[in-house]
This record gives sequence, structure tokens and C-alpha cells, in this order.
Amino acid sequence: MAAVRLFLLSLFVFCLRTNPSHAIGEDVHLIDFKESLKDSSPLDSSWIKGSNPCDAKKPWQGIDCSDTGSQAVSAILLMNRGLSGAGPDLDIDALSKLGSLRFLSLENNSFSGPLPEFNQLSSLRSLFLSGNQFSGEIPQGYFDKMGSLKKLHLARNKFTGPIPGSLTKLSNLMEMWLQENEFSGSVPSFEQNLCSRSTCLTTSCKEKFRKACQDFQRRFSRETLTSAALSSPSNAKLRWHQHQERRTISPKNPTSLAPSPSG
Repeated sequence: MAAVRLFLLSLFVFCLRTNPSHAIGEDVHLIDFKESLKDSSPLDSSWIKGSNPCDAKKPWQGIDCSDTGSQAVSAILLMNRGLSGAGPDLDIDALSKLGSLRFLSLENNSFSGPLPEFNQLSSLRSLFLSGNQFSGEIPQGYFDKMGSLKKLHLARNKFTGPIPGSLTKLSNLMEMWLQENEFSGSVPSFEQNLCSRSTCLTTSCKEKFRKACQDFQRRFSRETLTSAALSSPSNAKLRWHQHQERRTISPKNPTSLAPSPSG
């Protein structure tokens, strides 16, 4: 009897210490999201309930687990898949249960309606939604809880109203595309964040950074935002380029932030 108890205890400890090959239940959460789409047929062949989304031998289309050592879903890459669905119907709550999700792209599909509650995904670092038919106003406080966001692409949709002021509070934001929408009103003061984030180490770099910020403030702080201005490539960018020892800003557009290839 003592030997049996010892065996059972050892088995119990072994089970506690054994890591699963993938996060339990992630296939269920992904299937829940898939089922909330209007047309998800492009995913049917690989998104199979009960299988491992991170299995390198039988990968799920558009699923990447490389940032977690193939243990959990870290990125959903569903751009150009012919997917469709109405914003309010998308099951974002299911995606919020993917604890390691940091990158979400639904670019160049046929999603429509109001912007879904992607702000539930507070740990996202990149959100790419360009090239859909999302529409309507984005609530001013929509991005309040998305402090980890570094890249945001909302271009080529049908958003209206003012640009959300909560975007100016995203201290980690490095890249943003809003062109080809129907935004209106005044340009938010993005420069207040950007001009405080220089990582220059030399005096000459700091001086260039200061002059670039001053120029940006002078040109855009009182500008009115129009759909024409946002859709014009020549009006498109506020860039900063981060190199080994300096960061400089070339102010050309208050609605787009793009890092250099090396950044």
C-alpha cells in the first residue's frame, strides 16, 4: 500500500511539473473567434478544434507562435485572406483569452461596421486593420488601456469624426497610419509625446531633434484635419529614424509615424 501511495504521489508531482506542448484551450478560443466571422471559409482547412495551433508540422493558417517558443499564440496574421464580418459581431473576448497575443493583423479583408473592442487586448503591441470597411466614429477614450501599443494601422477605412485624443497618451507608439479615412476636426497634439522621447546622445543630434519638433509644432499645431489632407501621400508622414546613437524627426505628416528599417 505504501508503495502504491508513493507511486501516485510521484505521478501527481510529475504531472504538475510537466509543461503542455501548447497553451491549453487556445484552439477553442481561436475557433470561437473564427465562428464569429461572416465568412471564415479560408481558414476551414487548418483551424481544427482539438489540434495544436502552434504545431509546426501542421500549422494553422495565419497563426504564429515563434515569440513563445511554440508554446502559445503570439501573433494572428490574417491579412489578405478574403475574410468578412461585422465589427460588433467579432468575438474579441475570445482573443482576449490568448495571454501571449501581441500582434494582430486583419488588413485587406472585408470587415465592416464600427470598430470592434480591440481595446480589450491591452497587451497588444501591433494592431493592423488597414484596407477594410470599418466605419463610424472611434470613441475618444478608445485607446486609454492600450499602453503597450507600438504600431497602429487604420488606413483605408471609413472612419469619421475626430481622431481619438487617447492616441496622444500612448507613450510607446512608434508607427501610426490613419490616411484615406474621413476624419475631421483639429489634429491632436501628437508632438507633445514625440518631442519628449529623443534618445539622442550627442549635442548635434539633440539640436536637430529640437528644431524638427519646433518645425512640426509650428506647421501642424493649429491645422484643421481633413480627409483630403489624410489621403494625400505628400502630406502623409511624421517619421522618426532611430540609429545607433541618434533619433531625428522629419515632420511631414502628423498622422503617421514610421520607424526606419533598422528601428
